[in-house]
Amino acid sequence: MASKAFIDSNVLANWLLLDGVITKIKDRGEAAVAELKKRSERKWPSYLLLEEIRETGRFSPLKFGTSLLALAETTTVIFNEYVASRLHEKNVPYQFWEWARKREHLSESDVKDLLTQIQRFRHLYLWSKPSPMEWLNWVDFDAVANMIAQGASTTDAFLVGAANEAGCKYFVSEDDPLRRILRKVGSIRQISAQAMLDELRKSNAGQKKLTREILVPR
Repeated sequence: MASKAFIDSNVLANWLLLDGVITKIKDRGEAAVAELKKRSERKWPSYLLLEEIRETGRFSPLKFGTSLLALAETTTVIFNEYVASRLHEKNVPYQFWEWARKREHLSESDVKDLLTQIQRFRHLYLWSKPSPMEWLNWVDFDAVANMIAQGASTTDAFLVGAANEAGCKYFVSEDDPLRRILRKVGSIRQISAQAMLDELRKSNAGQKKLTREILVPR
């Protein structure tokens, strides 16, 4: 039986943010992409992981999935990124961000970009035939209760509950505080995007890969 991995919302958000920028700057050449990579060092493994899943996920021994709740949470993460960028451009002191962000609203252009990226993600990863990911929306409520009892947020609890119900071995997330709680929930192992990328490439060794041009060199 193939091992399954659940992709958390922060990993999805990292890919969505970078993919949107790369789509806009790719005509500027590799130097522009290299500069983006340098400025987005922490997000880059998430981008590479999802690109690898898109390339090989249909054929890999590892299987991947996410949930509607994770996608909904992703929009919140991206909204916060947009607002933080705007506050930075306005030179608002960091100590006032929590107060100021509640008064910021996305522009019509930002909303359009966000919806376009969400639709692009769904088309590439969940609606294509065959798709490199699957929806994992059924929830293990015992796992949810266990997570909440140990201090996890309601959202995190339901995401892990969906992963547990689907029999996932891995929970791919950049949320370090969640790692402590996950040690006590079933047999799911939290893993970073970079570590999951390494696992995926290792599992794909010797497998026939889908051949296509990849924008970002490895």
